[in-house]
Amino acid sequence: METHLKTIKSRLKRSLKKSWQFAIALLLMLPLDFKAQEIEVESTYEISGKAKRGDLEHVTYGDDGYKLTYVIRSSKKKLKMEHYTFDADFRFQGLEEEELEVDKVKSKFKWFRGAAEGTRMNLLKVENNMMGQVVLKEGYFYMKCDYYNGVCWWDFKTTDKMKPKDETGRRLTLLAHKTDEPQTAISYSGWSWMSTNTKNFSDATGDLTIVASVLPKIKDAKAGIKVTPYTIMRISVDDKTIKEELDFGDEEFGGKPQALIYQGLMANGNIAMVFAPIGGAGMKKTADPDPLNWRYIEIHPEDVAIVRNINFKSLNSYWRINAIASFGDDVFIYGPAENKKNDKYANVVSGEKFTQFSLAKISGQKMEWITNTHIDEFGEKLKATPGQKKTPEYTGKKFVIGELLVTKNGNIFISGQNIKKTNDGIEFKDLFAFQFDPTGGLKAQYGVELEETNKYAKTQQTTSLFRETQDGKKVSWNVLEIAGYKSMGNERPLMYARISVIDIDAAELSEFKPLGYGKKEKYYLAPSFPILPTTVGGDKMTYFGSDKSGKQIWFCRVAY
Repeated sequence: METHLKTIKSRLKRSLKKSWQFAIALLLMLPLDFKAQEIEVESTYEISGKAKRGDLEHVTYGDDGYKLTYVIRSSKKKLKMEHYTFDADFRFQGLEEEELEVDKVKSKFKWFRGAAEGTRMNLLKVENNMMGQVVLKEGYFYMKCDYYNGVCWWDFKTTDKMKPKDETGRRLTLLAHKTDEPQTAISYSGWSWMSTNTKNFSDATGDLTIVASVLPKIKDAKAGIKVTPYTIMRISVDDKTIKEELDFGDEEFGGKPQALIYQGLMANGNIAMVFAPIGGAGMKKTADPDPLNWRYIEIHPEDVAIVRNINFKSLNSYWRINAIASFGDDVFIYGPAENKKNDKYANVVSGEKFTQFSLAKISGQKMEWITNTHIDEFGEKLKATPGQKKTPEYTGKKFVIGELLVTKNGNIFISGQNIKKTNDGIEFKDLFAFQFDPTGGLKAQYGVELEETNKYAKTQQTTSLFRETQDGKKVSWNVLEIAGYKSMGNERPLMYARISVIDIDAAELSEFKPLGYGKKEKYYLAPSFPILPTTVGGDKMTYFGSDKSGKQIWFCRVAY
């Protein structure tokens, strides 16, 4: 009863606080939309019928203006390109056509990561079979093209399945993996989350690195022969043999059984893993006596090496880690958590409702700090963009993670999106972002309503992009709304940008404004090269897009 009364008081307090803030804003007419962003120039141009069937693959920017390169496939061996030049205010200057063999395109234009149609590359993929044992899938990537739409993409074909050639006969269960494969899409620079170690086609090897738990072969198990509990294997794509191997777990865990809480590939290309002790009925003698004695392990997959091995005290026995993200030399671990049963082990606690959000920072070879933020504090520090009818918020339930940004002064921004389970899977709903100070304390929560609620937007996560100003005072927040889909060989979303700016010190959010998308005109971002961030003449972003037909291209440069 007492807990119930506290909950009612907390909600009443939040409700009164929101009403008070709203009333004061109305009475004093305070302009919450501080100087946020300004459209410097916006323009359109009608391109050739050939270019509209191609992709805008690259933009070069200089003092004299912009050069846009559209790639139009003309044969299996050659590429035809059209280079459009515009001055700094997007006034058309000229058009140059060029046709080159694919290999020459790659040598002349370093940004090009494609290959000729039919190009093949042997590749290994991996999965657990129904018995929970590792199975390799041998196959190859090959380039497919739709010449009418000018679109090419990588496809994968499986040719054989097999188990790794482990001569000791150990049984392996897959925990994590990374395939050394080529980048299958052309990316653009400027965003922190784009810094993954993707490779050009010519640099990728096709080899596979797996991290697996290990069981001894059956006869050894009966004889009581123990094996090291985990292994890292680098497997050759050429002959499927193990090129390099590293066992771990004996020294790290001291013979105490562990549960894998999270594994994932980070932006720096490494595999991040978090382990927690296993305990419960019948395990008193073997279990770690401390359920909060957790461990972070980071693996460099190409070197088959453990680069970070950090024991730390978790604040929660139940921590549903959403993501582990690298930013520079630091690593951040975060997700919803529950600390009401901290005497229990991670393998025996469960649930879908959480009262905490736990955030940890690793610097170098140590856990610098770890914090818990109660769900009530998120409600108390909830802020909305001006003009919204309602303010979405984090309620402690499961959500999907977007981007992480760490600013010059150490503030941490994390974007997320609420989800709803349906009979067909997951439905994506409204957005929010958290702002933490350099010690992990919550400064603000920002709730954002999505404009697009169509069937396409509900089935795909909305992209959020953060970018900090050079003076470290503001963060630009780009939300790429999904207005629909267009079939171009392989389907692609029709997206447009809504932009806002966050004042870091004041923790205030400006109004979100759409770019190139209104009742009369609708322009969609170029799928391969939508945004070019620059710092020439200030903090600016140039957006590239077109109408739905692709014939009328659109430019917009924003200063923020």
